[in-house]
Amino acid sequence: MVPVTIDPTPAKDELRRAAISRRRAMAPDDRFAARRANAAHLLAHLLGQLDGSAGPVCLYRPLPSEPLAEDLLTGLAEAGVDVLVPVVTGAAPLDWTRFRPHTDMGDVYLPEGDRLGPSMISQARIVVVPAFAVDQRGYRLGRGGGHYDRTLALADPGTVRIATLFDGEGRAADLPIDRYDQPVELFVSPTPGVVPVTV
Repeated sequence: MVPVTIDPTPAKDELRRAAISRRRAMAPDDRFAARRANAAHLLAHLLGQLDGSAGPVCLYRPLPSEPLAEDLLTGLAEAGVDVLVPVVTGAAPLDWTRFRPHTDMGDVYLPEGDRLGPSMISQARIVVVPAFAVDQRGYRLGRGGGHYDRTLALADPGTVRIATLFDGEGRAADLPIDRYDQPVELFVSPTPGVVPVTV
C-alpha cells in the first residue's frame, strides 16, 4: 500500500507568515543589535574553524529584516577568507560569485561579479543560510522558493551548515518537511551564539 503524503506547503506558509509578523514587530534597535550580535558570533566561530587550507565559505548578503549584519562578510573577506555569495538566476539551485568588500556589488539577489556555477558549493567547508526557524532535527523554514534546499543538496557531505536566527526561533517543534528539505547542524542566535541543533 502506498503511504499517503500530506502536502506540507500550506502548513509551511502559515508558519512563514507568523514568523514574518513576529520579525516585523521587533523594535528597530533590537533588530539592529541582534544582527550585529549574530555577525560577531559567526565571525569568531568561523575564524576559529578556518585555516589557510580551507576552501571558500558560502554566505548570503542579508536583507535588513534578516538576523545577520553584512559586517560578517566584510570581516571574513578582510581576514583573507574566500567568501562566496549566492546569485538567484531563476530556477534553483543558486549560482555563486565572490564577495568583494568595500565595493558596490549591486542587488542582493543578483550581485555583480563572475558567475562561478552552482557546483561551487561543493568546495565550501562551511555554508551559512537564512531561516525563519530551525527544528530540533535541524530542518529549517526558509522563504519558500526552494533555492537553498536544492543548493545544499550539492554540498559535500562534510560541509557544516549553519542557519541564522533571532532569539526564540531555534529548536522549534518539528517543522513540516518535504523531500527537498536539507537539515543544518548548527544555528546562531544572539543568545547563546553558535550552538548545535541537537544537545
